Amino acid sequence: MEEYRSIKEIIDAFHPDMEYSRASKGNLKLSRCPFCGGKKAYINPDPRVNGFSCFSGKCSKQLTFMALYKELSGQTDARYIDIVTFLDGHIPEGKAYEQVMPKVHEEERAPLADRDAVYSRLLELLTLDDDDKASLMKRGLTEEQIEWLGYKSCPTKEQIPKIVETLQAEKFCLKGIPGFYKRYGKYSMMLANGFFIPFRNMDGEIQGLQIRRKGDENITLDKDVSFSDTVDYTLQVKNNNPFPINLRIIDEIPDGAKVKSDSNNVSFDHVQPKEIRWELYFKAGEEKILTYSLEMDIPRKTKAKVVVQPRYIWFSSGNREGGTPMTNFTHHIGDLRDIMYLTEGGLKADVTYFLCGGKKSFLAVTGITSLRDMPKTFEYFKKNGVKEVCVAFDMDRVYNERVMEAIENVQRMAEDAGLQSSVLEWDIKMGKGIDDFTLAHLKSINKI
Repeated sequence: MEEYRSIKEIIDAFHPDMEYSRASKGNLKLSRCPFCGGKKAYINPDPRVNGFSCFSGKCSKQLTFMALYKELSGQTDARYIDIVTFLDGHIPEGKAYEQVMPKVHEEERAPLADRDAVYSRLLELLTLDDDDKASLMKRGLTEEQIEWLGYKSCPTKEQIPKIVETLQAEKFCLKGIPGFYKRYGKYSMMLANGFFIPFRNMDGEIQGLQIRRKGDENITLDKDVSFSDTVDYTLQVKNNNPFPINLRIIDEIPDGAKVKSDSNNVSFDHVQPKEIRWELYFKAGEEKILTYSLEMDIPRKTKAKVVVQPRYIWFSSGNREGGTPMTNFTHHIGDLRDIMYLTEGGLKADVTYFLCGGKKSFLAVTGITSLRDMPKTFEYFKKNGVKEVCVAFDMDRVYNERVMEAIENVQRMAEDAGLQSSVLEWDIKMGKGIDDFTLAHLKSINKI
């Protein structure tokens, strides 16, 4: 028998910044359709339905639990156990999945002081592995700065029981702490591959933990080019991880080139004029061959890369017995200043803060749809001497209308709060994100 899993888990896994509002007949309204971006998308997590519908007129998709996963992952032959494996973040140990009706009791989220205490102690019990440390130092952080920020690698499945046992022995209450839930009557915690990013409020308290997932560093990507009537490219991609993974494969398209065809009817998106992207699911050890052809004058071998999807997820335990869902928080680093910089992602804000020598302060949202707290935040800024909000979203925003609309919304909210606003611009060749640009700039003037 199959274990019941809610369709909301699939949405949360692929779109961790998705927000929900209650609708009639047990439906939840999504802040946007994950396919067309429309505003009339719904899910019904009731086990008798467990379905997705979009009524925005742009895609009009009606999908079951299985169909939704296949659409989002690109894995058209996925089985139910493949989905459970993906949602659990690890390969199940060959056990049968019994039918469990969703009589799941979720706990109310614990007060901030309790969350901060548990998360702070959890991070003290963890370490940062060499790969994660190297990744952070490559961004420009020092070991001292990494330690100050509190970044730690997620524990393995084998480490989790001892960590939970230690927290409980030290009288920490895990009830209502997102990320913790009950399994067979005993507390456990969410399993993931990656490292924790503490999301702090203006007083430095940890509101929640975000996870930067990893796995794409263990992907082999080989690329070949051949010639016929067109220039033909072949990408050989292999997942060398011992767990399944969703990947976004991205290849650059030279100026003036036109995509002629792609392989095996794989659906790809031209998200930017100079990129071609695939969203695909890979089993542990699986290899896939992708090909496409370009009409172009001068053939050249372009650069391809892979990114795990979704890259960032919350440490959360919604839809689990005794668990608690996470909501999107705004992250702050640095003192209040005349100008406060707004970017996407706590890691990006933390890195840029230190690259700037602590001379600029940042707040970070988890995504462009996570602006709910901005009016209240901006009102607080105004009362405490802040004069301006400078938006520093990624420079690829020029290709994305939704990001440009979000910037306009931020500026409108700032104006309503009596603050000035501006948008930071830089040469995208020096980096897509403000952290990338700042690091490249410091290297160019030999400051790092």
